[in-house]
Amino acid sequence: YGLEAAVDENTAAIIFEPILGEGGLVEISRQFALRAAELARQNDALLIFDEIQCGLGRTGKYFGYQWWDEGGAGAIMPDIALVAKPLAAGLPLAAILINEKAAEVITPGMHGTTFGGGVLACRLALEFLDLVDELLPHIQETGAYFRERLGDLVANYDFVKEVRGKGLMVGLNLTVPGKTVVPKLQEAGLLINCTADTVLRFLPPYIIEKQHIDELVAGLDKIFEQGPPDQP
Repeated sequence: YGLEAAVDENTAAIIFEPILGEGGLVEISRQFALRAAELARQNDALLIFDEIQCGLGRTGKYFGYQWWDEGGAGAIMPDIALVAKPLAAGLPLAAILINEKAAEVITPGMHGTTFGGGVLACRLALEFLDLVDELLPHIQETGAYFRERLGDLVANYDFVKEVRGKGLMVGLNLTVPGKTVVPKLQEAGLLINCTADTVLRFLPPYIIEKQHIDELVAGLDKIFEQGPPDQP
């Protein structure tokens, strides 16, 4: 790995997203994460998981890194986890979760935030945390349906390469740039974005229903029937 070449005794921390958001919905392998944890321990560095996009239920589990423990493979735990987007149900709020190792070197005043501690946002966060357990099964079920429906597009169009992601963090990888698909869907009242040039990214509300997924897939199908997306 390039990771091994980059880490030495001068490394303060290793940080990465368990599932890349802006990087194209690429899942980090358990093997990579395990090696990162080993290198962090060997070099007395902190292991930090950026769960801002993939955390707090987005993938169907509380945290994206919990998927590495599927089948009893064994947990890979970070020293620090960063969470944000779903936490206050749309209002700006983030949190940093730390273990005892990290807490020993963080003193009062070292960590500050613009959007931390607001009464309204924190009250919404408490409500969200009360609801998230109930949402996880729905996220896993609708996420599986979403990927299945997108798989139909992979089967039907040679320029649609693969479906990526977990839960309701989903990407559709094309063989051509996908930026022109975004405004076409927007005209139909459907909001998505394109990341890593060729990956259409879908981060729908946790309460999305199957009929909404069908509407989106129908919109994509109508666009793809016209052939590979035009280049901007």
